[in-house]
Amino acid sequence: MNTITLYHWDQHYINKLIDQFQCTLPQHHIVPWSKAISADYLITWKPVDKIFLTKGLKVVFALGAGIDAFLQSKTLNENIPIVRLEEAGMGKQMLEIALYAILHYSRDMITLNRGQRNKQWLTEATPKRLPFSTKVGILGLGQLGGFVATHLARLGYAVSGYSYSLKSLPGVNCYDKNQLTAFLADSEVLINLLPLTNETAHCLNKTLFARLPTGAYLVNIARGGHLVEEDLIPALDNGQLSGAFLDVFKQEPLPETHPFWSDDRITITPHLAAITLQDEAIRQISRNIIAFEDNQPMTGVVDRYKGY
Repeated sequence: MNTITLYHWDQHYINKLIDQFQCTLPQHHIVPWSKAISADYLITWKPVDKIFLTKGLKVVFALGAGIDAFLQSKTLNENIPIVRLEEAGMGKQMLEIALYAILHYSRDMITLNRGQRNKQWLTEATPKRLPFSTKVGILGLGQLGGFVATHLARLGYAVSGYSYSLKSLPGVNCYDKNQLTAFLADSEVLINLLPLTNETAHCLNKTLFARLPTGAYLVNIARGGHLVEEDLIPALDNGQLSGAFLDVFKQEPLPETHPFWSDDRITITPHLAAITLQDEAIRQISRNIIAFEDNQPMTGVVDRYKGY
């Protein structure tokens, strides 16, 4: 009987997961992680190095799409596959938050929110753009980025998408690594959905901002490590950016003393743009375990060289 072990800081959450996995994989022994455990499979999120020293590991499964913490581990054997969740209900959530951010820009909610705080009836305030005329750029066309890009295009937005290698998506004007300048110049609202790798870390910086249209709006719903936080407020002050929507940060929770909290041009959400849908995550991981044991290919296997 193969053993599955789960690690998470919330023991109540682990107990629920164990019960659900036991229903989908009744022939497996499923237990919470402990130092003495020997297991075939490890399922975790926000891992700590010690858990990767588990004896007998064959596959590590991430309870999410982001795997930068796994790749940064000094104890995870490079020969053990890492498998991330693919979409798992997160695409629709990302689309919804992206649409909210676009409307925040196009309806000039920064000005209207200031009016409310100041008890001003701003009858002269008008939307920056006619409905669905905002030019949207999606930085990163993986599963989530591609989903968001194609669905925004179906709504009628002019959507551009950037990826390292050229892709073809219905309704999306696609750019590759040699066309970044042209892509940025066509992005009034830039939505970052890149994976966090050595190549993409700190990519949202003053150099990139300067290549966007004046007054562009930044949306980061990927990873906090993409943004050079010190470059954001100067770009807002000089008018290169008109605002930003940030769901992720270099340090989380965001410290109370951080200047982003008090800047009304910046909308902050606490890393909840897309949460893992438990039932779908369990189905996906269970399918992959069965495929692995049947010597069939798993989906969502991470390319360590690419970082995603």
